[in-house]
Order: sequence, then structure tokens, then C-alpha cells
Amino acid sequence: MIKEIKYPYKELTELERERIDLFRGYHMALYDNIHVYYVTDFSLGVGYDIIVSLFEFKDASEIKCNDNTKNITDVDYLVEHI
Repeated sequence: MIKEIKYPYKELTELERERIDLFRGYHMALYDNIHVYYVTDFSLGVGYDIIVSLFEFKDASEIKCNDNTKNITDVDYLVEHI
């Protein structure tokens, strides 16, 4: 499953929101120009990933992490709260 998360990202942790801001600053992008996804397909460990990207994805199999697409999941928070 892949689901896009819209700004202001209330369901994300503070660390994940900070990572989004760092990504935006690095790419000098506005909130309208980035996409944040909740992805459960192909996720090992905690069961899902939070992905930020400059690209729009319709299917999780399209996601390839690189300079323009980053996994920003706060794994420490998930381990402590699951």
C-alpha cells in the first residue's frame, strides 16, 4: 500500500518533520513541490516507511531511494512505541 501524506504532516513524528524540512532546504523546494508517502510494501522491520520525494508515485514498486527520494522513517520512535 502507498498513501500520500499531505502538509502539515500531523501524523508524523517531530524528527520526520525535521527531515522533511532538511530535504526541502537541500532541494530548495516548496511544500507543494514535494511528496511524502506512507508505504507498507517492501518494508522490513517496523512494517512501514515514510518516504519523501520530488517525484509523484502511484505504486510502491516505482520508489527507488536516491538523492531525490529519501526514507525518513523515525525507527527509534517506532521501536519504543510498538
